[in-house]
Amino acid sequence: GLINEALDCKLVQTLLGILDWKAEDASKGVSANNADEGTLRVLVVDIIHLLRREGSPYTEVVRDMVDENEVWKAYSQQKHDLFLPSNATDSTGVAGLLTGSAAVYALPPASK
Repeated sequence: GLINEALDCKLVQTLLGILDWKAEDASKGVSANNADEGTLRVLVVDIIHLLRREGSPYTEVVRDMVDENEVWKAYSQQKHDLFLPSNATDSTGVAGLLTGSAAVYALPPASK
């Protein structure tokens, strides 16, 4: 299935490498300040959560790979609803979000 293919192509390791802020090569990880990189981190975290879901014989393999990983521990409990909308700019700031037109979010809010 899909999770087996993800394991075969080392997708989990690649995703963890994207999240790794301590990567020796700065281009591999993401910095903390870029909004597009913030969106990328959210998407990577979502993908890893999906790969960890029940329903596949390979779920435990993915969980074993990520659950003890220091990088994953830093991101696994991240709240996606705290990210600012994608139409926020330096000129509008947070006040612009409150008084401006309807916000367009980079991602829909997490379902509960």
